[in-house]
This record gives sequence, C-alpha cells and structure tokens, in this order.
Amino acid sequence: MRSQIDRRMGQQNKENLAVYKVFAGQKLAQNGDQHKARIEYKEALGLHENCIPALLAMGDAYFADRRLDDAVEWWSKVLQVEARAGFLVFDRMKKAYFELGQYGEITRVFEQTLERDPKNLPALAGLADLARKKADLREAESHYRRIIEIDPDNVAARAGLISILNEQGEIDDATREIDRLVHSLPFRPRGFRCRKCAHKSPEPAWRCPQCKSFNSLSLWDEDKPSS
Repeated sequence: MRSQIDRRMGQQNKENLAVYKVFAGQKLAQNGDQHKARIEYKEALGLHENCIPALLAMGDAYFADRRLDDAVEWWSKVLQVEARAGFLVFDRMKKAYFELGQYGEITRVFEQTLERDPKNLPALAGLADLARKKADLREAESHYRRIIEIDPDNVAARAGLISILNEQGEIDDATREIDRLVHSLPFRPRGFRCRKCAHKSPEPAWRCPQCKSFNSLSLWDEDKPSS
C-alpha cells in the first residue's frame, strides 16, 4: 500500500519501506524461522542498502542459528555504515567473539571504530573495560580520562576513574574526581527523539512508541539540535 501511495504521489521513501520489511522479518524470526526472516532482511537491504535495522537483524538471525562468523560479519557492516551506531553491536560482537574463542578481536573492533570516529564513547568505554579486566589500570585510566575530556558529564567514566585512582592509592586525585562528579550534576540527558512528535526515549526504536511513525527516532542531546 505504501508503494502504491508513493507511486501516485510521485515520490519514493525506500528507507521506510525497508524498515517495514525488517518488521516483517522480525515476526518470522519470533516464530523461529530465521531463514525466511533473512529473506525479508535482504529485501529490505535491496530497498535501502544502508538500512541499519536490517543489518542488525541479519546478524541477530545468523547468531540465533549459531552461525557466529556470519553474525559478526553483518554486525560489522553496521559500523561501516555508521560508527556512531557501534553501541548497538558492541555487546553482540563481544559475546560472539568470546564464544568463538577470538578474544582479541573485539579490541580490534573498538580500535578500528575509533579510527573512523575518534570520539566514539562506547568504543572508548569498551577498551577501558577490557583494560581493567587485564589489570592494566594505567591504560584503563587513560581511556576514562579521554571519555571525560569529550564528555565531562559521563557518570560511568568518572566512576571508573575514581575506582582506578582509589585502587592505585591516589586518594587525593580520587577525592578531587568525586568532587567534580558531584558538581557536574544534574547531567544532560541523551538518547533518541522522534522527529515528528518529539517523543524522547533512552533506547533506540525503529518505530516511535508514541506517534507510531517508522524510522523517525534519531540521536539527540539536550544541548544540541536533533541530528
């Protein structure tokens, strides 16, 4: 019906049509038919080759079938299309790589993401977390400080830095960071906002829960216009 309307109006909205296909595929996936779901996702990508919901869903479908290498390949394409969308796939890729026994690959993913997007906070946070697990406190501290330099109101990074300074016995520095954390309240809200009805959500959604518009939510920051 949407295709017919677009033809009569002399316009094309392939991005929305692609998202419709993703929703159709997800219904099939929920019923356990990952193969047919992937067919829908491929049709979505035929309509809009950079459709992030379709790329994400393709990876999820392969992961559900335990085809982990294929899942990682599709999730990697999300990063190629939009490095800022890394937070959607980092945890997924980490789980897949760990199940594959390829523990160092997620580090490479974070580093490559930062080459394309040097201010990618989830990638920096991922590297900090890995450094802490390796007990490399200096490296973790460096990543946390980089996050705070980009985003002074980042609570998680500030808390991580305080913890590391405390572990290293740098009590005075830890106390100063606690003071900065307290004085930075309240924090700027961030998340997603609908371009049509201005509904705000902390989580990504391919359909607005308020006005039901497809593909209308975008990243936003209280101090910046929707982009």
